[in-house]
Amino acid sequence: MKYIFSILLVITASNSQSRIGDFQSISSFAHVRSALFFDNLLFGISQSGLISLNTVDGSFETVSIDNGLSYLGLTHIHKDVEDNLWIGSKKAIQVWSPEKKVLINQFQLDIEDLSGFVNFENFIYAAVKINGLWGILEFRYVDEKVYFRDFYQRSDLENILKISHFDNNVFLLSSNGLISGNPFQNHISAWSNPVNLNNETPIDIHQSKESLYILSSNSIYRFTIERTLETIKDNYDFSKMKGIMASNEDIFTFSDTSIFQILDGEVSPIYSDQNLQINSIIKGDNYLWTATSFGFGRLNNNTYNSFIYNQPIINDPDAIEIYNNNLIMVNKQGISIDGWTNYITSKPPRSISNKFQISSIPYNFGEKISKSLILEDLLFLSLNSSQTAGIVSLDINNQFSIVSKYFTYIDQDTTNLKFNVGDMVFDRQNNLWAISLDNLSYPLSVFSKNQTIHLSDRLPKNNIIDGSKSIVVDNYNRIWMSSFSGLLMYNYSGDVLNPNNEEWVNVPIIDGINRRALNYKVSSDNTLWIITSYGLIYKKLRAQADQPVTETGPLTSSGSINPYFQNIPFDQNSRIYFDPSGNLWVTSNNEGIFVLDTQNEYWPSSNGINSSNSKLLSNNISDIKFSSEDGLVFISTDLGVSKLKIPFKSEIKKTNTITIFPSPFVIPSNRPMVIDGVPQRSSIQIMSLNGNKIKTLSPSNMNGYQATWNGMDEDGAYVGSGIYLVLIINKKHNTSSIEKIAVIKN
Repeated sequence: MKYIFSILLVITASNSQSRIGDFQSISSFAHVRSALFFDNLLFGISQSGLISLNTVDGSFETVSIDNGLSYLGLTHIHKDVEDNLWIGSKKAIQVWSPEKKVLINQFQLDIEDLSGFVNFENFIYAAVKINGLWGILEFRYVDEKVYFRDFYQRSDLENILKISHFDNNVFLLSSNGLISGNPFQNHISAWSNPVNLNNETPIDIHQSKESLYILSSNSIYRFTIERTLETIKDNYDFSKMKGIMASNEDIFTFSDTSIFQILDGEVSPIYSDQNLQINSIIKGDNYLWTATSFGFGRLNNNTYNSFIYNQPIINDPDAIEIYNNNLIMVNKQGISIDGWTNYITSKPPRSISNKFQISSIPYNFGEKISKSLILEDLLFLSLNSSQTAGIVSLDINNQFSIVSKYFTYIDQDTTNLKFNVGDMVFDRQNNLWAISLDNLSYPLSVFSKNQTIHLSDRLPKNNIIDGSKSIVVDNYNRIWMSSFSGLLMYNYSGDVLNPNNEEWVNVPIIDGINRRALNYKVSSDNTLWIITSYGLIYKKLRAQADQPVTETGPLTSSGSINPYFQNIPFDQNSRIYFDPSGNLWVTSNNEGIFVLDTQNEYWPSSNGINSSNSKLLSNNISDIKFSSEDGLVFISTDLGVSKLKIPFKSEIKKTNTITIFPSPFVIPSNRPMVIDGVPQRSSIQIMSLNGNKIKTLSPSNMNGYQATWNGMDEDGAYVGSGIYLVLIINKKHNTSSIEKIAVIKN
């Protein structure tokens, strides 16, 4: 079956009122990197987009790829003279109007790095690195429109840490020191160093009304309009400080976890929290505000209050799961579950908003979670970092409390032999199998009946597992894993701990060609699909253990292997997934997702789904899960989770789940009315209240389980305003439904 696919920018109200092709982002705005304050609004940026806090009523607003921005991974924010926000990232510079709530311009300029913006009359300058060289981008306002002018580079700059405007000059702070100049008078290459920092390491600069403050590893200086350099504080270790801020001659510095005030030559801590990462400090509304790893914070007379709305703390999950229609996101930080409730592996900050649900999990997940599985009400996580290892199970319904640990060490008496798990799988008897990522002496293990068995001593010496990231079970309960010679199949009978019989069978990837199996998965029809550097191939399996493969494909007319997706870059992080209809989804090396349907056709096209042709958050994909009843796919990326409505879901047998939207349907419209939840092989008619047929929807109006109507009759004319009937007849299951829809004709 062919499916129509259209990738559209929308914010969906609910799963039941989303169109096939609609994207919705699930991201965290909790980690605020930088912020600014004006008009009682505190604006901050994160990887997920722009967030604002109304400091009067405490309300939040967010702007992301769903509702205005074109690029994420934001790093810097700046307000220009027109009160527009300049938002920087390595991908692009975007100009956002808070008043109009629209993106008024964007510039994609192959930026490698960016360290800030500055206003200079009706010009905007950005400190950037392009083609390996640091310099400044020049933008100009003309008639309220922004234009890019030029890039002025300077070859001797190691970097630009900060850019500022003071006393009719632009100042650039670099590891080379401080340089300044007037861009209207001199090229950046001619700018000079106005101060001597005594070979101290520069950290930050901040402009107040009358002074430019400079923070170095050993001192704080004040550079005046009179061009004098005054020492505010010296002979103090500021090397761990991240920045400086001055307001009304009050001077503050901050580190990752603490804020200090400099008063009368003394450095005094005024707030500290070892569990809070401070990214910037801002003076506004007579308070000291912070941008942190847990939203915004306000410091008032040594009292700290956090401002963070209910959201996931996890933004770059290693793995995701769907449990009782709730999304679970997991990485080294902990777990976020739709609702949102968060469980972190560290201690939460002392002061946290009661609107933000967070508690601790007393376990270290290490740096990387290689896979997640759900069995009954337990969440299994496989760990593959040097800090921790093995597999841990957690009780989902008991605040993710630890239930059991598996394969933590090969030998409990030898703590340096950790079992870093590359992949895990349950077989049909619910035995838990795990493959080691890096220990070739103990490559394969199984947990069964409260016992752990390492199968290294049972492995034939010529069958060496290569420490891959894949292990699967086929429909005959046989275990498949990678070997240096291709694939290795393990077949046993009886008890896995003490089998009656066992076989180890080598299976080449492609006869006569040395190809590595990067990832593999078995479909419901017992086809073993394999990702190689050459592309995607398959092997048809049978029960015969010594000859388990009946054919390898796909083939050309001459009989040679002709893989799918030959031009797509795959690596060991590429993965295979199957949706509820049996279609195959594969992830690439940072080029998005490619789908092969059950008819061996590409969906939505051979270009796949990526961040260039859709609202997919990122091409860096870590996991995919499907909600079979809702027709949804959840795609985990390094910028959050993208939820996509797809035409593939569990078979609909009844017509009592029909949903029609929008209601009322206003015509003419560039978006047709949607009839959702239509069983396969259904006929649909639009009728008047007296039963006259207005329109019979054709197969071209069907897209999986959704049908569309543009508001026209059989003659191609728009119908008049009124109430109409929608008759759905399911011929396969002999059911029918009649729904009403209101139409308003403008």
